[in-house]
Amino acid sequence: MRNGKSVYLFVILLTLISAAVYIYVTMFMPSSKRVDQSTYYGVKDKQVAIIYNDGLQKASAIEKDQEVYLPYDWAAAILNDKFFWDSEENLLLYTLPEEIIYMDENYISEGKKAFIKSGNTPYVSVSLIKKYTNVNLRSFVDTDIKKIYIYDNSVSLIAARLRKKSKLRSGESIKADIVADLETEENVYILGSSVTGDDLTGKNKKWIKAYTDKGDWGYVQFKNLESVDYVVNISEFTKPEYSNISLGEPVVLGWHQVSNPDANKNMESLVAGTSGMNVISPTWFSLSDNEGNYTSYASKDYVIKAHEMGLQVWGLVDNLNKKVSTVKLLKKSSVRKLLIEKLVNDAITYELDGINLDFEGINAEGAKYYIQFIRELSVYTRKNKLILSIDNPSYAAYNKFYARAKQAEVADYIINMGYDEHYSGSDKGSVASINFVKSAIEDSLKEVPREKLINAVPLYTRLWKEERGKLSSQALGIEASLKWVLEKNLSPKWNEELGQNYVELISSSESYYMWLEDEKSLELKMKLIKENSLAGVAVWRLGLEPSSVWSIIRY
Repeated sequence: MRNGKSVYLFVILLTLISAAVYIYVTMFMPSSKRVDQSTYYGVKDKQVAIIYNDGLQKASAIEKDQEVYLPYDWAAAILNDKFFWDSEENLLLYTLPEEIIYMDENYISEGKKAFIKSGNTPYVSVSLIKKYTNVNLRSFVDTDIKKIYIYDNSVSLIAARLRKKSKLRSGESIKADIVADLETEENVYILGSSVTGDDLTGKNKKWIKAYTDKGDWGYVQFKNLESVDYVVNISEFTKPEYSNISLGEPVVLGWHQVSNPDANKNMESLVAGTSGMNVISPTWFSLSDNEGNYTSYASKDYVIKAHEMGLQVWGLVDNLNKKVSTVKLLKKSSVRKLLIEKLVNDAITYELDGINLDFEGINAEGAKYYIQFIRELSVYTRKNKLILSIDNPSYAAYNKFYARAKQAEVADYIINMGYDEHYSGSDKGSVASINFVKSAIEDSLKEVPREKLINAVPLYTRLWKEERGKLSSQALGIEASLKWVLEKNLSPKWNEELGQNYVELISSSESYYMWLEDEKSLELKMKLIKENSLAGVAVWRLGLEPSSVWSIIRY
C-alpha cells in the first residue's frame, strides 16, 4: 500500500517536472531551428532579394556579370518614375531638364548595360538607378542567397556593433528561427525608423530589424549592441534643377476658338472688348492621327498683331479628334519626338511665346504616357525659351492620375479648368458653383505651387430643358444667357450656397432651368483666385461675354 502510494507520488512529481521542463523549453529556451534561406528571402538561383528600407519586397531582381538589375515596373513605381520603358521600340528613356537620354539594349552606363530583358520583362541596372536617384544601394551577389539593400537618403541609417555573439532571427523573439550567427564586434545596420524618434538608446525596443556586413537580414536583440550612432548618407545623386519661365505678372489668358483659317480674322475685334488681358491662346493645332501629325491654323500675321496689342500668344494643341488614340499616339518614343519637334518648330516659325496643351479624356493608362510627353516637351520648350502651360480638368478624386505635381515640376503654368461641374449628358445643375471651384483650387494647391496655378472660369452656362421626361442642354455664352432671361421676362434669384443666380421656366409640356454666370458669380470666383494668390486667370472662351465682365476678370 505504501509502495503503491510512493509510485503514485513519483508519477505525479515526474509529470510536474516534465510539465515544468516543457514550459521552460517552450517559453524560455531559444529556438535552434534555422530558416530555409531560399524560402526566407523568397528567391533562388540568379534571383536577387530586394530589401527596400526595412521591408522585403515581393519583386525580385536578377544578377548578371556582377551587376544587379531591378525589375523596371518596380523601380519606376517605387524608386524613380522618370525612368520610362518603351515596349513598342524596346527603349529605356530618362528625361533630364535639358536632355532626353534614349537607351537601347546596347547602351552602356557606368560600365554596365543600362538594361537587360528576361523574356519580355525589362530590368534596369542599379548603377544607372543610383546615378539618377537619391538612394543608397548595397548588393551581395557572391553569397548563396543574393540580396540588394536599398534605402532612401531621406531615411536615417544607424550603425552598431555586436558586444557579444548573438543570433539574427526571423522575428522579434528568441523562439523565432535563426537567420545567421553573429560574431562579437560584427557590424549591423538599422533603419532610423526602427528606433523611436531620435532616441538611440533603444529603451522602447527589445528587438531591432537590421542587416549585417555579410548581407544577412533579420532581427537582433538591442541589448547586444554597442556604439550605436547615425551613419552619414553619401549619394552620387544630384537633384536636377528645372528652370521655369514666368510672365512676371498675373496671367490673364483668353482662349480664342479657331476652327478654320478665317476665324483668325476675328482676333482684333474679340480683343477690343477685353480689358487687362495679356495672353491670348488660339486653338490652332489639333492632332489628326496617331502618327504625330496635326492640322494647323497658325498665322504669322495674327501673332504680329497680337504682339502689337501687348499680348503674348500661346498656341493651343488638342487631342479632341475622335480618330486619335492618345495612348497609341504617345506610347511610341519616335512619335512623341516627331510631334514635339513639329510643334516647337512651328512655335519658332510663327514666333509664338508659348505652347498650351489641352489633352482631354486622358485615362489612367494614358496618364503615364502623357506625363512622359510633357516631360519631353518641356526639354524643348525650356531650351527654346517657350512658355509651357498645361490644361487640366477641374480637380477631382477620379482624375488625380493627371499627376499635377509631376506636371508642375517641369511646366511653367498649370491651368485648372474650373468648370463642367455639370455637362452635356450629366444631371442638370451648375457649370461652376462656387464650392466646386473652391474645392478644386484647394486640392490643386496641394500639388501645384500657387505661383504656377491658373484657374480658368467659364464665360458660358447651360440651359437645361426637360421635355416628356427627357433632359437635354445647350451651352449659352453669358451674353446669350442674359438675353434669354430678358426675353422670357424672368427674375433671377440668388443662390448663396452655389454663388450664382438661378432661373427656371416651368410648364406642363416643357421646363427650363439655368444657373447663370454673370458679373456677380465671376466676382466670387475672382475673389477666390486673388485670396489664394494664384498665378492668374483664364477664360473659356472669348466672344461669349459682354465687355462689362472684364472689369471683374482683370487681375
